[in-house]
Amino acid sequence: MRTFIHLIVLSCCFALCEQAFAYSISEQLTRTNLHNFPFITVKAHAEKDGKTQFEVTVEFFQKEEPSACFYGTLELMDGKSLIASSSVRNARPRAPSKFLEREKKTIPLVFTFTVSRELLPDSKFTIEHLFDDNIGDVYWFYLRDFEDTK
Repeated sequence: MRTFIHLIVLSCCFALCEQAFAYSISEQLTRTNLHNFPFITVKAHAEKDGKTQFEVTVEFFQKEEPSACFYGTLELMDGKSLIASSSVRNARPRAPSKFLEREKKTIPLVFTFTVSRELLPDSKFTIEHLFDDNIGDVYWFYLRDFEDTK
């Protein structure tokens, strides 16, 4: 009986969480369509130890609402099995320097992570850009699509 009650509470929580955020855009990024999103860059560098280092940069205009926040989530998959998931929640771009970046109109937010090449085929990275009214945009990609083939 206790397990049943826990399942009901858990399913109610999931239902409430699903309704908490609405997304105006949900786009899969690939090498062929990344040029349509000039504010996002994805760089991958193969390392000698069988790993690949990724750097994902998101640049947003300084006029964005200061309360907007960003989520970055890395999901490591081995086939259909989720091995690990790591999220950076409520990330905010660093404030622009008054001295060095006076001419710069955008603020960069950089996510850096290293993944074993064996996990690249099914693993993915997601960027969520959320605003005060719980509406936002989602951009995601499979790591294999940006793998450094050198």
